Amino acid sequence: LVALEDLLKLVGSQKYIFLDIKTSKLFNGTLVKKLVALIKQYHLQETVIVESFNPAFLIEMRLTARDILLMYDFTTNSIALGEEVQTQ
Repeated sequence: LVALEDLLKLVGSQKYIFLDIKTSKLFNGTLVKKLVALIKQYHLQETVIVESFNPAFLIEMRLTARDILLMYDFTTNSIALGEEVQTQ
């Protein structure tokens, strides 16, 4: 999370930041607490959006901090919209 903190310091609230959280744990209270602390430390609740395909992680985030923006990634494949797919 040190590199993330550097990014948050550098960008601040000048831009929106989408944090796509990928975790192998269904519940990850340690990560949630650290992430919430960083976002609140730099007062970025309105410009940082936490995104995840793991609804349990997002529920933990919501229960820990109601003021942080969340987005559920419900895509069923790994190809993002607008990403070019090469076919042979």
